[in-house]
Amino acid sequence: MSGRVYFPFRAFLTWTIDHISPDTTKLAECEFYVIEEMSAYMIIHHPYRTLQHVAELVGLAHQDLVVAWTIINDTYASDLPLLYPPHIIALAAMYMAFFTPSQARTHIKPTSNTSHTKLVEWYAQSGIDMDAIAEVTQEIIGLYQVWKDYKAKDCKAWLDKIMFGTRTVESGNGKY
Repeated sequence: MSGRVYFPFRAFLTWTIDHISPDTTKLAECEFYVIEEMSAYMIIHHPYRTLQHVAELVGLAHQDLVVAWTIINDTYASDLPLLYPPHIIALAAMYMAFFTPSQARTHIKPTSNTSHTKLVEWYAQSGIDMDAIAEVTQEIIGLYQVWKDYKAKDCKAWLDKIMFGTRTVESGNGKY
């Protein structure tokens, strides 16, 4: 390994928890050097182009496109873009925008009924792998469930317990 990777990584190993900077740019820089040294490149294709193309084909209203677009934005908080092709993510977002109950997501309900019929026909005729779309849909619903149940105080309490081991954590309320 070159010196520019070895020294930041070595310095990182010798730091204690009190010496880690809250500046994430230093961590990103170190990650960049490690990825570069490994000769690895990651290219992620975005699902927006597929979403726009299918939206034009089925005559999707602008408001409905915004709902699906927002769902796609939410997928970047997970590993879905690394695990599934972008067209599957786009079609799953469109599927969720129309066919999942509004309790499963926090977005507004789609507005156009004619698009709904065209979209059903398009899914039926397209030969798309609906099992993959169902898997991605389940992952996105799981992500929304985690966001709904997330409590920062509980996470901090459990991390303190793991790191320091001296404090006790009461189940579910984040108190020590």
